[in-house]
Amino acid sequence: MYPRFRFCALALICLPWLSACITQPRIEGPPPAPFDATVEGFTADIRIVGFDEQAADRTADALSRLRTASDGSMDFLALSGGGAAGSFGAGVLVGMSLQGERPQFEVVTGVSTGALIAPFAFLGEDWDDELTEAFASESASNLLESRGLGIFFLPSFFKPAPLRDLVDQYVTDDLIAAIADETEKGRVLLVATTNLDRQLTTYWDLGKIARQRNDEARELFRDVLIASASVPGVFPPVMFEVEADGREYQEMHVDGAATVPFFLGPELMALWSNPGDMLEQSNLYIIVNGQLQTPSSSTPINTIQIVSKSFDTMLMFSARLALGEYAAVALQNGMNLNVAYIPPDLAFGGSLNFEQDERKRLFNFARSCARQNHIWFTQNTLIDSFVNARIRSEDLKEGFGVPKFCPTQLFEKQEDGKQDSVFKESLDQRLGPEEADEEQNVDTVPNAEPDMQTEPVQTETEAISGER
Repeated sequence: MYPRFRFCALALICLPWLSACITQPRIEGPPPAPFDATVEGFTADIRIVGFDEQAADRTADALSRLRTASDGSMDFLALSGGGAAGSFGAGVLVGMSLQGERPQFEVVTGVSTGALIAPFAFLGEDWDDELTEAFASESASNLLESRGLGIFFLPSFFKPAPLRDLVDQYVTDDLIAAIADETEKGRVLLVATTNLDRQLTTYWDLGKIARQRNDEARELFRDVLIASASVPGVFPPVMFEVEADGREYQEMHVDGAATVPFFLGPELMALWSNPGDMLEQSNLYIIVNGQLQTPSSSTPINTIQIVSKSFDTMLMFSARLALGEYAAVALQNGMNLNVAYIPPDLAFGGSLNFEQDERKRLFNFARSCARQNHIWFTQNTLIDSFVNARIRSEDLKEGFGVPKFCPTQLFEKQEDGKQDSVFKESLDQRLGPEEADEEQNVDTVPNAEPDMQTEPVQTETEAISGER
């Protein structure tokens, strides 16, 4: 465990005795703010708190906007949280651009690190240089700046300035103007935060905020992104000044992933029950900036290790449950489901490991596989990936780092029905030929396309600085 993580874990143990010392100044007033509270200078429709009835009332507007925005193919993108693993999602998008098959997403949503990716995903490949710099360069390497002993008197382990400065650097007037332009075409950009006072998700329409095109819009846009990425305890909460019935209130907002791993948006939820034929053959892309399964490993009888691993497991299974829900939505409405996630045999240092080498490895792997179109699991192959990825920690002693093959290369079908030689070669590498033969007899894995590229990922991975 990294020293800074040891320090944080120790502080977590001490928190029950020190919580009385940790305060955040708030203006006087009876929290929580009413549901209809608004941010000063903005209309009420820039956000929805929880399961607000207004979400259903806005369905007609959402339908109208999406029909206007459609370029003939209806494409939805949901980006999950994951901290430093956001480099994976960024790499997926850049790889799709390089492949030449990246769609214009009519709806983009983001949570936590996914919220930070979302504006770039919304604006398309013209902003890939900024996306790459934000998630694969040195920019985020010093994101976790410890408060030292200050953690016992302040509401987070790390200082807020590095995250605020990073977000502020990329939320420029040009970005706001570009998002406003795309929103006026009917497209939708949403991110989620968690309102701790009400313990509910707040969905912010960043496009509507951007359309105000002034300094206040840029500041609110920036603060919403910061709030969505402010992991409770890791970064301090963001306070929003709101008003209702002539009274002023403060709302405390933290990481959207505290309530939802990813989402499609409250304005669209009503579509699922009666969408007509609008969603038929539309494409739903979900990027999970994390792992959905991990190699098994013995857990030490250690409080810190148990708490940490339990938390990671909670996050992983919340994403899996949400995937199940959206898979049902996609099936019910005739949508094409596409899911990308960090494979279990790709070395992953954790959501708080912002070392550049770690983020670069995730970015390069995802970019390379997306460029070769071997990153997206469909409804059927997603199930196969769970059933057949029997990865054990002891299998990964050799070369645990960047897998030789991209995720979906092991699960794509071949017309002749023969067992995929790529899958067999991968098992040979991981388990040895004899064990691989035995493993293949147990699991039936779909085969690869006859012309599938089986070139190892390493030979396709380029240095970030030299590619574009």
